[in-house]
Amino acid sequence: MPPSTPPRLAKSAQMTAGDSGVRFLYFYLMKDVPDRVRGAAPKHAAYWRDLGLPAYLGGPFADRSGGLITFEAESSADAEARVADDPFSRDDLLEHRWVKEWMLDYQLRGRGDSRSERLPPGGGPSSAS
Repeated sequence: MPPSTPPRLAKSAQMTAGDSGVRFLYFYLMKDVPDRVRGAAPKHAAYWRDLGLPAYLGGPFADRSGGLITFEAESSADAEARVADDPFSRDDLLEHRWVKEWMLDYQLRGRGDSRSERLPPGGGPSSAS
């Protein structure tokens, strides 16, 4: 991490070879109910902060249309349970949400997985058919 990274973020973004959890990505888009979202946002932020999850990193999109959170959990059932308890989920404020296991590039290389080598430049889907 660059020296300008706040210590809290640097610590949460670190991943070590000994991590026992699986990394998940929680991507969500909000319903168009801004007053209700504003009211629930502090509970949502406190919920995730208070879980104290290893390697947690997350936040809203700049336009506040949703957000992205990455965290470790023991299983997909555990990850889904944490998301289901999120105040945004409980208060029915999400238009869409996705919870996916996320394998970072270094994890693929460490497992001898060649999928990262088959990605086109830029790492995303190719526009060619």
